Amino acid sequence: MLKQVYSILDKVGKMHANPFVETNDGVALRAIQDVMKNENHQFARYPSDFALVKIGTFDDETGILQATQIMNVIDLESLKEE
Repeated sequence: MLKQVYSILDKVGKMHANPFVETNDGVALRAIQDVMKNENHQFARYPSDFALVKIGTFDDETGILQATQIMNVIDLESLKEE
C-alpha cells in the first residue's frame, strides 16, 4: 500500500521535524489534532509557528521511500480551538 510521508515544518526554526507515515492527509491531520490537545505542547502554544507538510511516499510492500515536492497540508494555526 502506498502511504504518505509527513513532517512538521517549524517556520521559526526553519527546519523539519522527523518524518512520520500515515495513510492519507486526514489521518495525519487527526494525529496532529490529538497532539495539539496537550496545552503544554509547543504546537498548541505556538501554532502559528508550525505547518503540517507532505514530503513523500512510502510503499509498505516494496519498502521504497520516495521524496516528492513539499506540499503544505495545513498551517497548525487554523487548528487552534477558540
